[in-house]
Amino acid sequence: KEYAKTLDERLIGYGHILSDDGAETRATTWFVQLDDRAAAEAFVAADPLNLAGVYDRIDIRRWSNSFLKRAADYKRKGLEQYFCTGSKIEDATGFIAKHLHAHESYFKTYEDSFVFRGPLRSEDGLVNVGTALLLELPDRAAADAFWNNEPFAANGGYQDDSRIYRWEFGD
Repeated sequence: KEYAKTLDERLIGYGHILSDDGAETRATTWFVQLDDRAAAEAFVAADPLNLAGVYDRIDIRRWSNSFLKRAADYKRKGLEQYFCTGSKIEDATGFIAKHLHAHESYFKTYEDSFVFRGPLRSEDGLVNVGTALLLELPDRAAADAFWNNEPFAANGGYQDDSRIYRWEFGD
């Protein structure tokens, strides 16, 4: 928690992926604004949990905060949090054009539930390769309904790596 505080405004949010019943912590996630890949690697290298050998594996993914909010800006409702992520299908330009309006309209209906959201980006930052978002909902059934009815997901716009994780704030 002290390490997170050192990030100040650069911290979008951090927390932990949990087992579905919320009893077991399975991973830590950080959403941080850093200058480049080298800064991200240095950040991870200095993470006290990493230094303590807690992490089995580390993945660094480029992400863009399209919602322009931080977890600190979000007014919590006391519900459960869910982290959703997925990689877009290859050559998705036509698919996105076809479903973009429905996707944006659907997201507006959940606007008050989003803690933060945005696209996963290619290493150079030029291509949207997926999505990563965090939202607060009543339960797992509501999270599944959100994802299964989201127009990109519902129409095959994500690869088979789509996931919904139970999540909790790190503070």
